[in-house]
Amino acid sequence: MISKLVDLLKYAPSGGNLQPWVLKIVQTNTNTNMTISLDPKIRFEQQHTDHCGYGALISLGVLSYSVQYLCQNFGYLFANRLIHSDTDLYKNFISIDLEKCDPIQTPRPQIFRYRFTDRRPYEKKPLPPSLTETLKSDYDTSLLFFDEARARKLVTSVFTQLSLIRFQNKSLFKELSHELKSDDRETTGIPISNLGVSWVLSLVTRLQKKFPHILPFAAAYSWPLYESIVRPMTHAATMACLKQPGNSPDSWIRLGEKFMHIWLEVSESGMRLQPFGNTLSIANYFQDPSFFSFSKKQIERVKSLHSKILTELNVDTAEACLFFRIGYSNLEPQETPRKDISFL
Repeated sequence: MISKLVDLLKYAPSGGNLQPWVLKIVQTNTNTNMTISLDPKIRFEQQHTDHCGYGALISLGVLSYSVQYLCQNFGYLFANRLIHSDTDLYKNFISIDLEKCDPIQTPRPQIFRYRFTDRRPYEKKPLPPSLTETLKSDYDTSLLFFDEARARKLVTSVFTQLSLIRFQNKSLFKELSHELKSDDRETTGIPISNLGVSWVLSLVTRLQKKFPHILPFAAAYSWPLYESIVRPMTHAATMACLKQPGNSPDSWIRLGEKFMHIWLEVSESGMRLQPFGNTLSIANYFQDPSFFSFSKKQIERVKSLHSKILTELNVDTAEACLFFRIGYSNLEPQETPRKDISFL
């Protein structure tokens, strides 16, 4: 039964769909220990926008909660989990103890398997009040909803400006170009067709990937920014942010666990969710300012954006936090290719 559980776990979400997990499983007659760590073959510190690996740490927490959510369907009771936090990114891991039990049939595997993200417009239909209250009661002040037009406009502006900094920075733009995977269903990654863009922009994106030149004017990026940020943010009923105090690896891992709980709660209610990792650039900058090849003007902009969102939304983007939108959609779900999880 553990092999069936692992087969399903590969559908857990991860930043950039890197699926950065490695599992070590030790079984006895009555117990199973599962250790989740990061794949040392993926060099997160070489990424300019998230070289601290915060997205990877969130992914560790996501997979940890996924195990807890699914295990009873496969004949295991969740007994304990231990987060090992370390300043060395690759020494962070989560140890989960499971005890054998009779399988319990629930809809959870199907909900988990077909829990899609969606970058396309959502219906402007608000969350059921009962769901909002349930989520708020779970996380008290650490989960914020931004339904006011002014707050949504601010978040959209911050995301857009952070993306412009990335587009206009030579090192960061080359990294972005390489992240854009070709639309090949046999490989993992985010296919261009899943980015919610038009076929014309898809062609432009492919050309940018093949010929990563730097365009001199911000206006040249208005179309992709509209498609990837402004339009999705406009066509969504609910915008939210989950925050976790601190900036330690432990903080980001716990953020991932809480975030996956919210995603599955939302999925059980028939809605879709899209996370935005734009603000990770701010947390990375404050953690290691010397790493970035930002100009003086870009540095001032990053600090200003951090200050503005802290003052007006009470979110410290230098600490563990993740913005996301929730909504309903009648569009056919788009599935991203997945790779099998590696084992130690």
